[in-house]
Amino acid sequence: MSNELEFSLHGIPAEEVILAIDLPTIRETKPVVHEINPRDIIELNVSFAPTITELNARLADYVGKTRQTVTSLGGEIYGGSSLLESVHGITPRWYRTTALSETCGFGLLDITSQQIIIGIPDEQFGFELYNFLRAINPVLIAMSASSPYAYRKDHLEDTLGESRRIRQYEQLCQYFPESLWRELPPLHSLTEYGAVLRSISDEVNRRLLAGELDANMGELRRQRSNGHGPYSYIPFDVLEPHQIYWTIRVRPDHGNMERGGSSLFSLELRLPDMPTTVARMQMLNAFVLGLAYHIADHGTQAITSLSSGLHGTFDELYAASRDGLDAQISGGDMRGLIGRFMPYAARGLEERGHGRECSRLDTLDSVLRDGNDAQLIRTHIRDTPPSDRAQADMLRQYLVTRLATGE
Repeated sequence: MSNELEFSLHGIPAEEVILAIDLPTIRETKPVVHEINPRDIIELNVSFAPTITELNARLADYVGKTRQTVTSLGGEIYGGSSLLESVHGITPRWYRTTALSETCGFGLLDITSQQIIIGIPDEQFGFELYNFLRAINPVLIAMSASSPYAYRKDHLEDTLGESRRIRQYEQLCQYFPESLWRELPPLHSLTEYGAVLRSISDEVNRRLLAGELDANMGELRRQRSNGHGPYSYIPFDVLEPHQIYWTIRVRPDHGNMERGGSSLFSLELRLPDMPTTVARMQMLNAFVLGLAYHIADHGTQAITSLSSGLHGTFDELYAASRDGLDAQISGGDMRGLIGRFMPYAARGLEERGHGRECSRLDTLDSVLRDGNDAQLIRTHIRDTPPSDRAQADMLRQYLVTRLATGE
């Protein structure tokens, strides 16, 4: 199991942090890498932990050391899913998907997330877990929402919701087929997944040839090298699994059984907003992985009954991103839903010998009582005078301090 944690920077370029960071490279996975925004955002990888206990311990260590490095270099680092800097004049890093649609590339410059990657040893279990997480996705966005404001033209712009992630994806993926990003299909096998991936890829190729994508053709045709000889982004036959913008990616390319590992594939949860504190990052891990442990050990029957009425549709995700913990979905109260899931997450942790990780769920109790990050940010902003850039600077300082000092 792994995390990919995206942090915003101020006063220091990402390149300087990446060059200076002193963290171990694990199985060729670099601990800190560039994101689509090459100047203001870094991705911290906490990779290949064997257990939730190890993942959360390493997360705290890596975040602390990264923060210390940034501070020692004279910069600032903070969580929350909105970059509080102007991205005017920044060119995104051109990968295949961002080059296929420039709107996609530029739309990814100022949002961040916490991603949770779960290694899957068994195909049937993996797709049971995929379908369960797909249904409860709205719960994850409500818990983690941390982007009620966006930075626009030297001031904070109210997004009129608690997480801007869902609506921003709708805008940045507008040229792509909806099957690439909007609705996650129910899946039951790798064969079924492969057929869906093929269908999506064929439609993207059709749109490219028909001139229906706002593509950067120069970048798509440019010759590159990956150590195995020259290549270009087009022509391509099938998109890579990481080039699909689902909120939960199926990653057969992460399988390592042929190399003596234990994963047939992985599931990559990409939905949560970036929390503002280490405790909330660890809480998300404990909640998701506790439920995954429970499903692995007991199946989905009992726990799925709790999520009746949830389907993880785009409309449900939008409702959760707009209303957060106050969302009502199919008559279900969001706080009540989360409260019903918590004992199952705790049981999953305890039965696998990770009882101490149950204390992470105390943070979730605090979230339900005192508010998610978006609600705390709104409260802070109400207590500061609006004055264009100054208000954004005050919010950034609040987030910098919050990452440093915790709850």
